[in-house]
Parts: sequence; C-alpha cells; structure tokens
Amino acid sequence: MTNEIPDNDRGNDAELIQSRKMETLGRLVGGVAHDFNNMLMVIQGFSDFLKLSFTSEAPEKRYLDEILTAADRAASLTQQLMDFSRKQISNPEVMELDNIVASSSRLFERIIGEDVQMTVELQSDSACIKADRTGIVQILTNLVMNAREAMPDGGTLLIETARVQNPSPELPRGPYVRLTVADSGCGIADEVLPKIYEPFYTTKEEGAGTGLGLTIALEAVKQAGGSLICESEMGVGTKFSIDIPIFNDDSAGLSPEDKILRNLGRGEKLLVVEDDPSVRAFLSELLSVRGYNITVAENGERAWEYFQESIEPFDLILTDIIMPKLGGQELVSKIIQSGRKVPHIVFLSGYMQDATSRLAEISIPWTFIGKPVQPPQLLSRLRDILDKHSESGD
Repeated sequence: MTNEIPDNDRGNDAELIQSRKMETLGRLVGGVAHDFNNMLMVIQGFSDFLKLSFTSEAPEKRYLDEILTAADRAASLTQQLMDFSRKQISNPEVMELDNIVASSSRLFERIIGEDVQMTVELQSDSACIKADRTGIVQILTNLVMNAREAMPDGGTLLIETARVQNPSPELPRGPYVRLTVADSGCGIADEVLPKIYEPFYTTKEEGAGTGLGLTIALEAVKQAGGSLICESEMGVGTKFSIDIPIFNDDSAGLSPEDKILRNLGRGEKLLVVEDDPSVRAFLSELLSVRGYNITVAENGERAWEYFQESIEPFDLILTDIIMPKLGGQELVSKIIQSGRKVPHIVFLSGYMQDATSRLAEISIPWTFIGKPVQPPQLLSRLRDILDKHSESGD
C-alpha cells in the first residue's frame, strides 16, 4: 500500500518547514541583534557628534558621512533578517524619500552589474513621508534585486520618484509621493501576477528565495498608509508603483544639525536606563548637553532605587528592555505598582523577541524606539513625546 500525500498537503508541509526555518532564523538573529544594534548606535551617535565639529566643506565631514552610510546599511541588513523571520514593531519617522533613494542607489550601482543600465530620477521635490525607514529601504532593495534577476542578460532599470495627486480611488484623497521601479526584464506571467504577494510563494529555484519579500513589502507600504501596484508584460518588463501620502513637516527640510538645535530639552528630568556602557555614555552625553536633567542607571534594579529616592518626579523614563537583574518591562511594572506618578515610558531596544505581545501587557501608554537611532531622530521623538505629555496635562 502506497501512502501518497495529496499535493495540497505537500504544499502545507513545505510552508510549515519554511515557517520553522524562519523561526529558527529569528532566534539566531535575536541572540546577536541586541548587542549588534547597540554597537551601531554608538558608532552612529558619536559620528554625528563629530560632524558638528567640522564645516560642511571639510573632508572629515565627508568621511563621517561614509561611516554613517555604512552603519545604516549594517543596521538594514540586521533588520531585514528580523523582518523575514517575524513581524517587528514598526518605527515610523519623517524622512525625505528622495534622500533614501539617492543613498540606496549608490549601493545598487555596485550590485546590479555592468550589463544593467540604471537610471535614477528624483522628481518629488523633497517630499516627505512618515514610514519605517528600514522598511522603505528593504522594499526598494527587494524590488531592485527582483528586477536584476529578471534581466539575466542585462537591460534597463528605472528608479523614479514623483509627486501625484489622488493616485487611486482606494486611497484617501490628497498629495502622495510615488516611487517607481521599472525594468526591461522577462516580465511576470498573467497567471502568476495575482499570487506574487502571497506568503511563501516564489517562482525561484528551491533555496533561492523565501517567497516573503513582496509580502513584507506590501505590509510595510500599508503601514505607511499607501498602496503597491504591479504592472507587467511578458517579454517587455515589469513596473512596481508605490504611492505613500506626503507628510507635511516644517522641520523636514532642516539639516541634522539644525534638527538637534530645534529639539533641545527644557530642563526636563529624565531617567535613562541602559546596561551597555558605550550606549549609556552616548545617551548621557547627548541628553545632558542638549538641555535635559538626566539620571543614569546601569540596570533596572538601580533605576528602581533612583525612582524611589527621587523627591521630584521624573518626566520621562528611557529604558532598554533586556537587562540583567531587572529588565525594562519589570521595572515599569514595579513603578506602576508603586502608586507614585508614572512618567511617560520610552523603550529603546535593538531587538526583542515577541516584543509586541510582551509590552502589550503594560497598562499605561508607552513608546517604542528601535536601536540604532541617530541623535536627530531620538531628540525629535523625545521632544514630541514630552510636548504631547505636557499638552495633555499628565
């Protein structure tokens, strides 16, 4: 007697095996990502400090820009692995899409090969979006690599940004920025096109792809309030169009240095909890010289002692999550149970497995900021949180 497995069961087994692979990958990445992102945060943070010491024409500033670009790419690689393995907490920020495309394109020139002619046209007039930076970079990278694979004998690749108005009846009316990635490759068959966003679906050879790239891309675009459309014709090529709403921010056009000056502290009392000595030194330097009154603790246990001893309440607690002796989540639970006024809680972490479900147990408002984060972005987020906290009268 032959025990044959129906085709649909084989498919389910394949998906289960792939899911387990990704879970294993998630555990592996989770074991190193926290420390890795701490190191990147120190590299990015102190490099930003050094940039303030040079004029815009100084060659040293250009060297530091290259260091920061490399650190951004390293952070993106780690985040991509985590995104493939499990959903991560979205970390939206305001950014100019043209800047993201321009910096990423320099990397693409080195990896697409000499037989592909890449054209980059940035025509969005510095339009800003509010989205997860790593997610946007990953979307662009995934589309470019897919385009490269569709042109084994070479071809043309167009990456373009532009402003559009009311791009789709399925989206709220208003101004959008459109990111287009178009290639002259082999195209996608009509019967395959409706399936390209399905999890684990891939037309690549076994082991050559996860089948998750476009699934993750679509989810990231939706989180940014946009849409992702694919048009393709066999033998002609494929075009992906991403429409994301324009975010109006009067500080978006400022330089990183000006943003730091704009988001100074006003003497607010902050409790900073971080077990990594280098990150702790960076945060202490950044926040103290930018106008905050800070108390620094090396773990949750010491932070709890500071909280109990403090006569004046803290305005905000900035804490890592995974720490020895007492973690960030446990620290916040003790503060809630103390009966004292609870400041706004900001979790700053490079990675935490199952973070969404674990932090969801906390009964008070909290904010998550992912490591690594550069000084302008961190100062801006803290300033926004404190201002909103003040306006609400909490």
